[in-house]
Amino acid sequence: MYNRSKDITAVGKIAASYGYNYVEAYIDVFVVYIIVCTLAQIGFQLCEKHFGRYRQSAQSVGK
Repeated sequence: MYNRSKDITAVGKIAASYGYNYVEAYIDVFVVYIIVCTLAQIGFQLCEKHFGRYRQSAQSVGK
């Protein structure tokens, strides 16, 4: 199927082209990327901490 979703950068370029506000659009895109990446990193850290407990307990049982 054809995917109609657009990359956030493309949406920013299109929005900026209406008023020639490219700097503002790219700053907005940058902020969104930073927020998304930070949330993903925090989520992965929480998962690593959670599953690390099981890994440690499994290693101590195997000894």
